[in-house]
Amino acid sequence: MLQYSRVIDTEALPKDRISLLSTVEFTNLNNGKKMKFTLVSPHEMNLQEGKISIKSPIGMALMGRKTGEVVEVNAPSGTFSIKIEEFE
Repeated sequence: MLQYSRVIDTEALPKDRISLLSTVEFTNLNNGKKMKFTLVSPHEMNLQEGKISIKSPIGMALMGRKTGEVVEVNAPSGTFSIKIEEFE
């Protein structure tokens, strides 16, 4: 794994769109539940630490999006909508 690792310059990541290492707060519109996660690479995923993979259904739906957008998430359990409240 280390052979393919590289340091990411966080200053080069977009500031106006959700990307790798963004911490995102969103609301599941199907049940009203608010959640907050940081998007990380798949091998760093840890739900207890609030880290989800950019390759997960929610992670893929959030990438490149902006605050206020409503997106559809296609999960194994079914499709649901989330509203992006804010991110940093």
